[in-house]
Amino acid sequence: MLRFCICILLLTFSLSLFSQERMGLSLGKYNGINSVNVNPAFSLLQENNWELQIIGAQAFFDTDYARISNAGHIRLIRESDQVVVPSFEDEPFIATEDMVVFFNENDRSNTVAKAEILGPGILLNFRDQFNIGLSTKARTFATAKMIPSFFNEANLSDVGIDSLYSFEQFHVSAMAWTEYALHFAKSFDDRWNLGFNLKLINGKAGGWISNDQDMEFRRIDEEMGEILQGGNFSLGFSETNTIRNNNNLGMAIDAGITINDVGMEGGLLGFSLVDAGFARFKSNRYTGTVTNTTSIESEDYEDIDDMSALVNQLQNDQIIVNESVGYSQLLPTAFGVQYQIPFAQHWMASMNWMHHVSFSKTQIGRSNVINFTLVYDRKYFSAFLPISLDEYNDPKLGLAFRFAYLTIGSDDLASFFKTQNYNSGDIYINLKFFPFERKGKKGGRSSINHRKIICPDMKKM
Repeated sequence: MLRFCICILLLTFSLSLFSQERMGLSLGKYNGINSVNVNPAFSLLQENNWELQIIGAQAFFDTDYARISNAGHIRLIRESDQVVVPSFEDEPFIATEDMVVFFNENDRSNTVAKAEILGPGILLNFRDQFNIGLSTKARTFATAKMIPSFFNEANLSDVGIDSLYSFEQFHVSAMAWTEYALHFAKSFDDRWNLGFNLKLINGKAGGWISNDQDMEFRRIDEEMGEILQGGNFSLGFSETNTIRNNNNLGMAIDAGITINDVGMEGGLLGFSLVDAGFARFKSNRYTGTVTNTTSIESEDYEDIDDMSALVNQLQNDQIIVNESVGYSQLLPTAFGVQYQIPFAQHWMASMNWMHHVSFSKTQIGRSNVINFTLVYDRKYFSAFLPISLDEYNDPKLGLAFRFAYLTIGSDDLASFFKTQNYNSGDIYINLKFFPFERKGKKGGRSSINHRKIICPDMKKM
């Protein structure tokens, strides 16, 4: 069934990818080129003359669509092939110690997952006035926003004869890409800092499904379903071999500004726009219309296990009405606000707000996050204690440490200790190198030590 195929797709997004905004890699004076993740102007806060990024990785997922029993980070990594997805037709025998997927009974659900490999990069400082750098990164992002109750646990078993179900609007999208970035930041009058990341995007694989209107479905008999209220939908996906291609190009930009001494001496206020861009895929885009008289044979959809087979069957049922070559998939754009306050030597409190900006149904979604982080920051050691609210209602406590050149942490520390109801995870690690001697400058652009000091004229005294 079509419903079965989409459920498997949503579950795949939930489980196959494992950070939020990775605060342990984004804040402080010694995170270098990784600090531009939240605001490109943050590179001007860095204490080192130069920094060499070597390798890093991060991964995050969070869902209220499903959960896994008897699972934790370690067991799931070691035995991911042992996860049991119960049959939708039969109630299988499942041992109490098995890792079993249970679908939640929410009215609407969300799933967000991303993974990144942080490749080589370099950041250089010139006369404390501007920074320039280069970096590479491989990213995968998948989101399913406002998943209808039609796909949740209570409705995953066989639909009863003459049962009616609403099929609300929803959106699923995913993309894997590489990006090559040029970073630039400039200081103005020791108060304003402006930064940009200019990125070349190379799309490797991507796709989306968008149900544009609410629909209503009725089960006629064991083999036949009927659409009582139809609507339009669209979908697009790359061919499986495009992951080896370098022809799905695009571009993106991040921009940020920071203002020193806002609210109090040393207070830093920042605004940013990140991941504003696209990748252009040369694969097909499809649009379709489900009319009020459309009938579907469920057995025609039971063996479908990929998007190409789904499209072929929809075309056979004359549901696909238009096919065009090429589509642009937009990156997960977000607008951010940051505020930092140093309150003691080596200590800082930071607030970061990132809100998804939606432009198109082909766009990848993103979590809305507000984050409060306590930072202890020295040259060879840093500690970060972030508290995050995903979608403004799901609190998570994190912890991260930097030991000289190595950083490791998580913005969801509790996920490491879960053994029941496993539905989120977050981890990041990074290795870099910076010089043993730091540049002789302020403790951050907003520090009092960076202010111009006017000495009295002794001859006039």
